[in-house]
Amino acid sequence: MAGPAINLENVSKSFADNKVLRGIDLGVPAGGSLVVIGPSGTGKTVLLKTLVGVHAPDGGRITID
Repeated sequence: MAGPAINLENVSKSFADNKVLRGIDLGVPAGGSLVVIGPSGTGKTVLLKTLVGVHAPDGGRITID
């Protein structure tokens, strides 16, 4: 079995003193789907923008195969 097609390991992102993402671990298999839901202001958009490269993570690793 192959590993995840999208893999986030201990990803973090901050803006000034605002820690938006802290220690995010996530794996999405090839052909899989992902839904990100949550209240306003919880980092959903920052997570997705970091995943696609709009924002560079401050820590951790993102791999897309």
